[in-house]
Amino acid sequence: MLVFVLGWAVLYLFYQKYDKTEGIDMAQGMINKYSDDERTTSDYFTEFEDLAWTYKICPKTVFFRTAILLLKMRVYSWVEQALAQEIQNHYGLTHYLLSAVCFYKKMYDHALEHINETKSAYGSDYAVSSLAGHCLLALDRHEEAKEEYYHVLESYNRPDDVHMVYINSARVLSNMGSSQDARKFMLLACKYSPTPYTWFKTGELYLEAGFLQHGIYKNKCIYRMFIKYGAEIQGENDLLSAEECFTESNYEDNRCPEVWAYLAIVNLRLSRTNEAELCYRQAIKNKLKCPGLLEMMNSEFGIKNCPFV
Repeated sequence: MLVFVLGWAVLYLFYQKYDKTEGIDMAQGMINKYSDDERTTSDYFTEFEDLAWTYKICPKTVFFRTAILLLKMRVYSWVEQALAQEIQNHYGLTHYLLSAVCFYKKMYDHALEHINETKSAYGSDYAVSSLAGHCLLALDRHEEAKEEYYHVLESYNRPDDVHMVYINSARVLSNMGSSQDARKFMLLACKYSPTPYTWFKTGELYLEAGFLQHGIYKNKCIYRMFIKYGAEIQGENDLLSAEECFTESNYEDNRCPEVWAYLAIVNLRLSRTNEAELCYRQAIKNKLKCPGLLEMMNSEFGIKNCPFV
């Protein structure tokens, strides 16, 4: 197994850190013995992709593979030690993994410094631009994040499913007032890797569409906008599309109170009182805690004078 070889590589780093010469020689010998063994195959954990970065652009040397394994385990100091073995031969991609370490440690400015080193030495492909976009979004630098994400989406060698790029592109565009474009990216995320979250956020974007079509810009709180303007401006098509998305989210996970709350509101808007009551009760049963959404739901049901509220 590949993990067997990587285990010896980790042991090598341990002996090196504590200057144990005999242990270093033994570990190096085991690495040399088994690294080319035909039985040294990959497994699920080593092949599984992280969302924020990818191992696929990295060299397949022992210490790069070790750094990737340790990064997946979030053992950051050991990742840096493994990469110290590779920096002379693979300077640019070493900085790429170091930027991923900084991203997880929420040191976004420092991560961007490593990304700039990667771009200078290696270039700017879909993987590098993706990680740059994630860091810029975390720093609320939306316009720059958008540029990086669009560079990813225009890259000829990117995978079809760049899940986190689709989701974060939607976030950026929604924050910039482009709800319709945001919805397209979230639907791509639903197409390739549907989750309760992607369907839920797509449903929210359909509800936002009415506000933007009527010149009401989403600033901070969709809930208060819905309470103030929703009854007048929500079109039936947007409500039906939102319902479809929330229903898909509910199929994936029927314990999410926020989804039940939105389904209750949408059903009430569509004059389906019985369905709205069932969804309302499920939202309460599943302990809806979001104050804004709870206020929005109770406001809707209060307006309709429903006896069960």
